[in-house]
Amino acid sequence: MSYLPSKISPLVEAEQEPWRKALMDAADKIRTHGWFQMGCGGVNDGPESICAAIAINDVVLGYGEDVIIRQRIRTAFIEHMGFRGWTDIMKWNDVPGRTKAEVIAALEDAALSRASAALVRV
Repeated sequence: MSYLPSKISPLVEAEQEPWRKALMDAADKIRTHGWFQMGCGGVNDGPESICAAIAINDVVLGYGEDVIIRQRIRTAFIEHMGFRGWTDIMKWNDVPGRTKAEVIAALEDAALSRASAALVRV
């Protein structure tokens, strides 16, 4: 199944909630460092490349002990994609034929989604 993003438009930096910025940062990590799929056996953009789950986790770890924000970041992407949990991100990332562009678009779309905003309110 191909991921086709819904309408994506840039957010003004000042308007970004931390979870939105985090998902955009995860997309930027993949854009900058490269993307990999299925570990060493699949697509690999280079030694610094990362998958969607690692990109999200790297950004989440930057929020330290703020458990609420960390959970919002993960929940926004999981719920936006219709996943049941964290491991679904890895499975989705590793689907044969998935592309780097699709992964970046999915992260950005989740960050900009009004539906995701409703899901992560406390």
